[in-house]
Amino acid sequence: MDTLSDMWGTIYHYMRGGIGDHNISEGGKDCFNYSTLQFRASVSIPIILFHSYMLYTWYQKNKSTLSKVVKKAPAPPTKLETLLGIFTLICMIYQISLKMNSRKMIFLLNPCHFITLAQIYVLLSSNSLRVTSTFLFVMSGLFGPLIALVIPVTDGFPTAADVFMYWFQHILIIAVNPFAMVFSHRFNDSFLRTNRTWYAAANFWGAYFRVVLWFVGELTWVNMNFLNCPSVKDPFARVVGKWYLVMGEAYLLGVSYLAWWII
Repeated sequence: MDTLSDMWGTIYHYMRGGIGDHNISEGGKDCFNYSTLQFRASVSIPIILFHSYMLYTWYQKNKSTLSKVVKKAPAPPTKLETLLGIFTLICMIYQISLKMNSRKMIFLLNPCHFITLAQIYVLLSSNSLRVTSTFLFVMSGLFGPLIALVIPVTDGFPTAADVFMYWFQHILIIAVNPFAMVFSHRFNDSFLRTNRTWYAAANFWGAYFRVVLWFVGELTWVNMNFLNCPSVKDPFARVVGKWYLVMGEAYLLGVSYLAWWII
């Protein structure tokens, strides 16, 4: 029993031990009480059901088409993709060490880190159904790093090097890696660039936010992707208040669509 307790204590220490009430953007009591649990549940549960259903039905209808697309595309990543994949991997290792040292590893579940890991997988992997599906989710999820550049949250970083790596990582995953993947011509089938395909990929992110991040945030009082309370730097939240949770869905769809077609 003591061993199990010690193990849980160690996990807690590294996952959220560095998160307290001093920074509301990261979580804590004030953030948790920004709106009621009942309100957050009334917003999140219908969204979970909607996104999950839309994603499931799309995948069942288009799985065979995706398989045909994969067979037509050239398999190996380009040299540029491989190089960028290695750079991105080094960047991610640094971020993991930073989160471990600051005892905030739970934030590795946030979208930008998730997208970074997904891009590493795509950049360093030969084509398959799984890699092509991951590419779709990566491209529709670029709204995450975009908002991180527009409204940066770097208050909790202890050194200038950590702030630099924050900017380096987000510029890399939104302005460099996606173009390398697109111009490799491994994913340029017309099926991958349709509105229906984009919408399915955007539904993945909607489900991930509410199924994974919302539940984790409620259980731990950590402000995962600002689902418990808005960033103190978010100017829109001052206008709409707790309804920013609903407005966030419109942002998700709008900006993911914009990033999808620009890149």
